Amino acid sequence: ARGRAKRYFVEADFSQIELRIASMLSNDTTLIRAFKSGGDPHAETAAAVTGKPLAQITKEERKMAKAVNFGFLYGMGAKKFRIYADEKYGVKVTDDEAREYRNKFFRQYRGLLPWHDRQRRLVRNLHHVRSPIGRIRHLPAITSNDDFLAGQAEREAINAPVQGFASDLTVLSMVILHQRLDQRRGKVIGNVHDAVLFEISEDYLDEATKIIKETMEHLPLKRFFGFEPTVPIEVDISVKSHWGEQ
Repeated sequence: ARGRAKRYFVEADFSQIELRIASMLSNDTTLIRAFKSGGDPHAETAAAVTGKPLAQITKEERKMAKAVNFGFLYGMGAKKFRIYADEKYGVKVTDDEAREYRNKFFRQYRGLLPWHDRQRRLVRNLHHVRSPIGRIRHLPAITSNDDFLAGQAEREAINAPVQGFASDLTVLSMVILHQRLDQRRGKVIGNVHDAVLFEISEDYLDEATKIIKETMEHLPLKRFFGFEPTVPIEVDISVKSHWGEQ
């Protein structure tokens, strides 16, 4: 009898998707230019923060810049950034460094603070915000007399449209790929944040990964929702033999 074809775990991860979505919503020209030109915003942030030429940025400096980008993207304060950078990325900074990084970050990406302000005004006026495809996030705590709760609602007004849209892209990809893949040889088995996970037979691997990448990078957002992304959406594919390798 013919043996069952070897199967692989495949992970398809939206590359830097929160930064890409934030660039669309804020219309920040520096981020948009980086994504349209195939640049690396983490390296560019590292160069802006350190003052070094892009070509001289080290892996450690890029790692630090990831903490800067994802920490300050939604307006995190310098004090909280110290804790975030240490816990999430193992990057240790002083109070002075955290304040300096924050100032340099917003000087580099000048469209972000005005976008933050717009989202705060929207949630104060409407008590909700919308994602790029129209999904509503109700934030009634914005009317609270408790400053912490009201402040939390303001922060969610900034990050909810970004993270909600990233989630919708992931779920939409899963639905479409369930239909497009040959279910006998390749299937969706789940997702982790902005990545979709698959189990695919060895004899279907090349064909399936091409279908996955093409589908996720060119979702029918305009046809379904009337939304046209202003920067490219890119997907990184990794293939492993065992779950623990992912």
